[in-house]
Amino acid sequence: MIDDNDDVAMAAITVAELRVGVELCRGKARISRQKFLDDVLANVPVIDYDLEVADAHAQLLVFVRQKSR
Repeated sequence: MIDDNDDVAMAAITVAELRVGVELCRGKARISRQKFLDDVLANVPVIDYDLEVADAHAQLLVFVRQKSR
């Protein structure tokens, strides 16, 4: 569970992935997903996807693959 004192942020690439989900939907599902994304973006800072973030992302992917998860 996220506590009020926790630092929360989202990588810009995650925003792109969420936008793909919005764009692929139609009707009420699209409206719902767009509202969710709008709410998240209004409340969670977005971190630029720079080289430092790309390196950390790659290290996390390697870790997960090595653990077979």
